[in-house]
Order: sequence, then structure tokens, then C-alpha cells
Amino acid sequence: MSTQLVFWRTAQRLDPRAVYQRLIDADSEIEGLDLLDLPAIEAAVLSAFRDWTVDASRDSTGGVQTMLSAPGGQGAFDIEYSPRSVICTCYGLDGPTMNRFMDVMFTFDLPLYDPQIEERFDQTAP
Repeated sequence: MSTQLVFWRTAQRLDPRAVYQRLIDADSEIEGLDLLDLPAIEAAVLSAFRDWTVDASRDSTGGVQTMLSAPGGQGAFDIEYSPRSVICTCYGLDGPTMNRFMDVMFTFDLPLYDPQIEERFDQTAP
């Protein structure tokens, strides 16, 4: 079973479900979303999960994806980047591990949108 965690930053009031759908449809030019520092975001993720196996990085995928496997094969992250968003698909991971990922995103002021419950969490601090 997988869980998606979706992140973007904006100062505008946008319909989060509509933003998510456009992101899933690969529309990376959504007006109102801030441009993100993707190299810094990936570096922070890799640092937070330094004991994980890096199966793919932005350098190896042309700048669009990071794939990490947990030690002992106990789950994985598939992280997709667009200039204005980060979409993380989590496989077989527990809540504390996903929270650790969210904490990294919070350091970049990237609030969570949870498509499983269709809720945007505008708080950037845990």
C-alpha cells in the first residue's frame, strides 16, 4: 500500500484539490505556486535519510526524481519534483518515518497536502 505526501508553497488562496489534480496531470505552471530550490530540498532529504539506499537521484534522472529504499528493504520513498512542487509516494512506511520526511519539507516552509483525506495543512511547523 502506498501513501502520497504533496508539498507546495503559495501566498494565494488556491483550491488544494484543484492544485493537486493539476500537479498529477503534470501541469507544473500553476500560477501562484512559488518556485522551489530543488537541489537544496533533495540534499536535505538525502541528509535526513543518509542511512537509506539511494536508488535514483535528481542527477541520475535528469532532475525529476529521487528514490530511496529503507535499510533492510522495509519501505521506500519515490519523490518526484516539479519546479513548484514535491510529490512523495511512500511504500510500506510507518507514521514516524513519513513524519520525518514532512519535517524536512517544513524546513522549506512547504505545507503538506494529504490527497488521501483531501486536506491541506497550512501550518509549516509541526
